[in-house]
Amino acid sequence: MAPATDPQQADVIVVGSGFGGAVAAARFAQAGFSVVVLERGRRWEPGDFPRRPSLDDGWLWQVDHGLYDIRWLGGMASAQAAGWGGGSLAYANVFARPFDQMLDDRWPLHMRRGALDPYYDLAAHMLEVTPTTDDPRTGGPAPRTALIEDFMARSNIPEATARPNLAVTFGDPDQWRPNVHGVPRRGCAFVGECVLGCNHGAKNTLDTNYLAVAEAAGAQAVTDAQVDRVERRDGGYAVIASTPTDPQAAPREWVAPRVVLAAGTVATTEMLLRARDVHRTLPGLSRRLGEGFSGNGDFLTMAELRTGRKAAAPPEDLRTGPTITTNVGHGLPRGQRVRLVPGPGRRHPAGAA
Repeated sequence: MAPATDPQQADVIVVGSGFGGAVAAARFAQAGFSVVVLERGRRWEPGDFPRRPSLDDGWLWQVDHGLYDIRWLGGMASAQAAGWGGGSLAYANVFARPFDQMLDDRWPLHMRRGALDPYYDLAAHMLEVTPTTDDPRTGGPAPRTALIEDFMARSNIPEATARPNLAVTFGDPDQWRPNVHGVPRRGCAFVGECVLGCNHGAKNTLDTNYLAVAEAAGAQAVTDAQVDRVERRDGGYAVIASTPTDPQAAPREWVAPRVVLAAGTVATTEMLLRARDVHRTLPGLSRRLGEGFSGNGDFLTMAELRTGRKAAAPPEDLRTGPTITTNVGHGLPRGQRVRLVPGPGRRHPAGAA
């Protein structure tokens, strides 16, 4: 490896621009610290996200440093977003607080709902969350929203369904207007492409809120910078990064007394394991590092809508609306609960099962 360029100084280095990194960058910068945010991916603007059905169109990090980094981890698959805004570029926008029963006496007091609610409130303000509205083009709910709400209204637990809070801007889909952070947004067009990257400019991704606040407060954004090495130096830390789009470029180096590693669960763990076991620059890290991974407890399944073979016309298009528009909570024994969050469907021909 070529020698790194002369190190640049900062008070705080933040590695990654997803939810953890964006919040840390904003709050450190607002507090007056000099902040550098290192992000391996690019800035994605409305209209930049890939849509052609070709893997070399910006879909995969492994192909052309595209949006998705897919990792196979034994019996688990991980899909990570690469870009300024991290996972917010490709998540389904849902802002859900855990049920009170989930944070019971097994959790310390400072991590229960009573203590966390003010921070949920603050995050909700920053992300400008709101429940799904009706489709401005039709004046009614998305067909799959109506389908679930009508179904649950005829059940024995009609109160169990709700429209979840989403980090999406609703309103006129044709008019740009600044959000509370001064970043132009326009209303959701109900095209159902949230997890593919919002080309319309309605999704409240982190580049439009926390990261915008960080940059306005003086944080320096460095994209196309993949952190390869973290080491202790002179009472602080040195972070060395390569340039993914130019493998021949000399490594770049930053030094700071504080480093926030927020590159996602997989990439952050990978960096720490490399520092402990390969470079041996952070030998004191726990031997449990990398154990106990979980897939958020999610269970994904598919269901087919049966329309009946005598249907006179095809059902309405179930693909419209944000990715998730309804939320059904079912009670389980011992106070546990499970959420069912129907996602986008597909259109069926008349009479098809």
